[in-house]
Amino acid sequence: MIRIDIVDDNLRERTGHYFDFCFQMAREFKQAGFDIRVWGANDSSGEVVQYFDQLGVAYYKLPGPPSLASQWHIEEHARCLATALEETSTSGLVFFPTLTAESLLAVSMLRTTPRTVGLVHHDPFFERPGTTKIWRNAAANLCNRDITIGAMDPLIGGFLQSYLGDWPVMDMPMPIGGCCKSDYYVKPQTIGFFGHQREERGGSLIPTLSQLLLQAGYKVLIHDTRGQFRIDGSLPGVRLVNGYADDLGQLMKECDMVVCPMDRSRYLHRTSGIACNAIANGIPLVLPAGTLSAFRLHGFGSSRCYDESTPNEIMQAIQEIAGDYARHTECAQRAARQWGKKHGVKNLFDFCCRLIS
Repeated sequence: MIRIDIVDDNLRERTGHYFDFCFQMAREFKQAGFDIRVWGANDSSGEVVQYFDQLGVAYYKLPGPPSLASQWHIEEHARCLATALEETSTSGLVFFPTLTAESLLAVSMLRTTPRTVGLVHHDPFFERPGTTKIWRNAAANLCNRDITIGAMDPLIGGFLQSYLGDWPVMDMPMPIGGCCKSDYYVKPQTIGFFGHQREERGGSLIPTLSQLLLQAGYKVLIHDTRGQFRIDGSLPGVRLVNGYADDLGQLMKECDMVVCPMDRSRYLHRTSGIACNAIANGIPLVLPAGTLSAFRLHGFGSSRCYDESTPNEIMQAIQEIAGDYARHTECAQRAARQWGKKHGVKNLFDFCCRLIS
């Protein structure tokens, strides 16, 4: 039986893409009959361990810094990871759902390197000063080894390629999928906000936006993985869903439009998983112009972009979709079909299997 090791030293909570990507890929490999091990952060929560245990997948904790140790030195972290990764030397495949500078450097320190696949999520310069040299040097040390590096978006792949020289960067499927919403109202009824509602995701705008939406006659669904919001009886049109959503796409499809009020400066060279989920599930979308997600997704025709991150500008984009909703939903259906041909966990699984066949 071929063994697959899934490695992510940022996997510590049952929330966000770190958990989603690791769990979904582990489940796909497990169902296909592979022997699976998952390696997560040294301070992984008991809930994370329990979920993988219920899946029948062995879970190991990697050595390294706790989540608050922001000053941990990259090389020291990589050496700790490399020590643990020696255990994967006989694997059929080592898969990094979120490949970082530390993890690539750790792989370059191994005496023997198994077939390895890593998915990069953003421009390496975004991580922290100095990491671009780590990427460049690690790649140079890995010449002629069986390593496939891919990017969440072709633009990110282009940036990464500029640091890695001749190292090829693949355009890999995103492990974000869904199935298209089956029916739509004539006019949108419920507007949704999803994910970890932190400041860079526009979390502080949501209370004001919710008030404006209620005044305009909409219902509001707020999903927050961290459970930060509380609602009293004065907001009967707001539904609050706290905590991790086992099926985010199904929850999204209870909405007629998804709003992603993310900080443009933080998402210039970084994709939004929430925006991608909306496309994958056939839901019209509002997001800020000038972001990578706007650049990549606006061409589907199911979204509207706003310029200034103010509640009034965002409301205007929402009303523009509402005023031409039939066209936007038709585009959303077509977008979901196009998305499903390339992306999703099954497509990424098939990509990895071709490497070990």
